[in-house]
Amino acid sequence: FQWQVYGTTSTFYVDDYKIAEKLLNLDRQIQLPNGFRLIIRVHPGSPNVDMNSATKEKMKLVMAKRYSAGNKALDLTKFHADPELQDYFCALFKPIVFLTVVEIIAENIPELEALNLFDNKISVLSFLKKSMKKIPNLKILHMGNNKLREMAQLDSLQGLPIIDLVLNGNPLCDKFKDQASYIRYDSNSPL
Repeated sequence: FQWQVYGTTSTFYVDDYKIAEKLLNLDRQIQLPNGFRLIIRVHPGSPNVDMNSATKEKMKLVMAKRYSAGNKALDLTKFHADPELQDYFCALFKPIVFLTVVEIIAENIPELEALNLFDNKISVLSFLKKSMKKIPNLKILHMGNNKLREMAQLDSLQGLPIIDLVLNGNPLCDKFKDQASYIRYDSNSPL
């Protein structure tokens, strides 16, 4: 997924802004064998996701490796960076990938009680409104270090028996003076 060639243009993806910036600084700094200088362009974006059976099977294997049956817990921290997924684009911030994860959980580990989604660049949860009901026993959800900006994104979790929700490291936390403030937050009250 990380490397594509279109004619004389090659495209690859990096998930770190600082690395992209360093690559951009190399624009026209590298001389090619034909004497021309290499042109480097940097644009924000991510690859398209083709959720085929091979990708889904690989995701299942990685999730099985990250599942703790004794704790009924699944750790998907930096899921996209798992070495076994290096040939696949499985970023949880892509709705089709996240929905596939929920589907795999529902089919294979419906007893799941704890889910760690730490550091996956997740910014939107609204697409999960109906799907999260497929994980009815979820009590612990760690979503720290993602990109959630609004408390309204958490509406899709309503109805789940969550007793432990970790949000630290998300931009939405910056809207509150301290952690106790967002713990007490009432979605019907103004910030």
